[in-house]
Amino acid sequence: MRTSLYSTALKVHSSVDIESFQKNVKLESHYYNYFKFLGKWEAAFGIDAIHARLFDPRSFVDGDIRKDFLSVALPDLEESALTFETRTANESMSTSMARIYQTVNSARARYVGRFRDPTTEEVLSRLSELAFLDNGQPIVDRRQEAMFELFYESNLDFFERYFGTRDNLFLRPTPNSADERDLNLGIDQVCELIEKLVGHTRLIALQNKEINGIRDLATRLHDENAISKAETVFLLRIAHRARPNGGQIAARLQDLTG
Repeated sequence: MRTSLYSTALKVHSSVDIESFQKNVKLESHYYNYFKFLGKWEAAFGIDAIHARLFDPRSFVDGDIRKDFLSVALPDLEESALTFETRTANESMSTSMARIYQTVNSARARYVGRFRDPTTEEVLSRLSELAFLDNGQPIVDRRQEAMFELFYESNLDFFERYFGTRDNLFLRPTPNSADERDLNLGIDQVCELIEKLVGHTRLIALQNKEINGIRDLATRLHDENAISKAETVFLLRIAHRARPNGGQIAARLQDLTG
């Protein structure tokens, strides 16, 4: 769970490594202490309203979390009326992509004034699409064993209370034999290049609504004879550079320039 939260933090704009992420987790942590966490739900709704399940594909009905949920929430539902097509979303982040996110987030501010920087989001979106940058290796969390031990006793209480067994049903993490330096071999040069690229102040991306605004404003002002033809073309070319496949912009430029 901590690794998943770390990946999410990188996507939001964190630039720290996993060693520095949530380094002061305590036993009382509401988020990781399931016995304490679920106890609050029990206090509000009663234990009979709680149907605890293991979040593990090996424990799901047919390995599908949707079917597993339905088996408890709506056990009499006719599944043949439903489709269980799979669409990939929120996939785990690899060590190389984590490094890249750290690099970009360090090199560029999250906000420009009061607004999110669309350039950062655009750069990360494009980099995420480049398969050759993804080494496929999971993020190495050297504190995983310590986290497991920290919450071991509370998890025994948790499983006894909500699963009826005094066993820790979470699998003990196995030592990761991969050396993080080996996983990042070659990515250092890539990150150095990315840092120099995205840190450049002239690297700017426009949001869709901004491109639409420039296009519509230029068109309206031209139709009202508020600006010259040359000024209209100037604005439309900015919008066209930001959206080279924009049909409306291209057509308007063609009308104006021939």
